[in-house]
Amino acid sequence: PKMESLNDKLLAHEFVLFPFGKADYDVQPQYQRIYTNTSGFQDEPSLLHGRIYPKNFYLPSKKQGWRQMTLIDGQPTIEVDVHASSLTLLSNDSHLGFELPDTADLYQYGPLANLDRELVKLVTQVIINGVAYDRSGWPPSLKDEKAELIGDQKWADYVKPLIETYPSLTKLREHMGLHLMLTEADVIIHAMNYLLDKEIGCLSLHDCLIVPKDNAQDAADAFYDAYRKHNMQRPILHIG
Repeated sequence: PKMESLNDKLLAHEFVLFPFGKADYDVQPQYQRIYTNTSGFQDEPSLLHGRIYPKNFYLPSKKQGWRQMTLIDGQPTIEVDVHASSLTLLSNDSHLGFELPDTADLYQYGPLANLDRELVKLVTQVIINGVAYDRSGWPPSLKDEKAELIGDQKWADYVKPLIETYPSLTKLREHMGLHLMLTEADVIIHAMNYLLDKEIGCLSLHDCLIVPKDNAQDAADAFYDAYRKHNMQRPILHIG
């Protein structure tokens, strides 16, 4: 029912997307929510994850600049997203919560400052998603997929300063990443409804809102309201 209500509200707005750089004027975005059952097939379902994904449309790539061409109700758009969403949500966890450092970039704070930011972010994500922090080297899949990025850098050279900065990464519960995604999805659904109820068209991708440029502050307020509703501290937002 929550998704039906959200999708109904989207029908009141016009969207022009640019998949592969070519304008699609006929798209009417609808979303679906996808869960992961962590209890197996023999037990009562234990549903985590719960992110929302495009159901009938393709959200263009940002790398080629096609997503930035998106129009909502005839207006150029801007993205507003939560900086270091997983770390932010983890810091608000009822069991592992901790105080985030006062910094503009959580991935380049303190001993992380001289490390490759993209790798710091990647290592943070894979640890939250279940890769053991105390393993001897890079996970094989990561080493294969990110070989060019990793180069001759060592797993321990990233994990040690990361754990020093955020010790809670050593105390994660089972399926921690899926738990955080579930909360993140609840946040984005709340934020989208906040905007749509104000008759502001929007799209989303995980921890990101896409809104008309004139509504960037409204999107920020939507995130603040969603975090407040979930009894969490205000996140750091990136607008642009």
